[in-house]
Amino acid sequence: MKLSLITLTLFWSTNIWAQQPPVPTRPAPAIPITPDSASETDSIVIPRGFTMQKVPLNVFLEEYSSLIKRTLIIAQNLPKVTFDFKTNNDLTYQEAKGFYETMLLARQIAVLPLGEKFLLVIPAPELAKTPPPFTQKTAAELPVSDVPVMVKVKLQHMMPSELVQILSNFAKSPRAIMGIDHARMLYLRDSALNVKRMLEIVEDTDVIKETHEAVISVGKASAIEISNKLNHLVDGSLTVLAPSGRTTGSNSSRTQRGPFILSGTSIIGCESANSILVVAPTKAKLELAESLVEKLKSKPGE
Repeated sequence: MKLSLITLTLFWSTNIWAQQPPVPTRPAPAIPITPDSASETDSIVIPRGFTMQKVPLNVFLEEYSSLIKRTLIIAQNLPKVTFDFKTNNDLTYQEAKGFYETMLLARQIAVLPLGEKFLLVIPAPELAKTPPPFTQKTAAELPVSDVPVMVKVKLQHMMPSELVQILSNFAKSPRAIMGIDHARMLYLRDSALNVKRMLEIVEDTDVIKETHEAVISVGKASAIEISNKLNHLVDGSLTVLAPSGRTTGSNSSRTQRGPFILSGTSIIGCESANSILVVAPTKAKLELAESLVEKLKSKPGE
């Protein structure tokens, strides 16, 4: 009798467990699994035609976490959003990473790195209260991305206050740049794309050679169009209106070809500030650039 009771108990227990539904497993990531060295190569990690439709935020963040191989620390007050897109190009690791981060930022969600293994995911308006960590990346290494970064630069030749005045025309906020003259330190806090541009300007200006700089307002004209025209004079690929008032071009007897008349000059147009930054190797070339800007902004069709 005892043996029968034990046998019945075992049989009953075995059948109960056998009838339990299987534990669901997490589906495989939609994005391809990236190799450990993906960040160091140009390997394609997201193929052309990869599609997401009405994907909720938690799934999107899981795919992003799988891509970058970091643990996400997610705030509880994120907006409720979904994602719809289809890639029309193959994307490398860096391109895919920037794509995911830009998609998040477009929905007012920001990501901030915390060390080498974690990322903080917060509402974008809280960025002002949560400064990003410093990065050691150079201008060439920074991604073309809207992800916020912070960089500190030790200047060798210029005073930080001189560069603050120049760089402030290219920053999203006046508080994005801080200079400490006695330490020759410059601190930049902005999107990776903006910091990348500002570091390129620092590299061009913080040198021993003599330079002459000016930020020139273009009024109601287009800063980008005028800077593009002036840059043709840096490489000599186009003839334009000369400062003397004579026009250049092969069809006029009063014209002259002006190749390389602004050689060695850096010209950057900033549409948001409606200004052009000119960094010239000589005072004469700076004055020439200023003269050309005055003519071009008064005659935008020239």
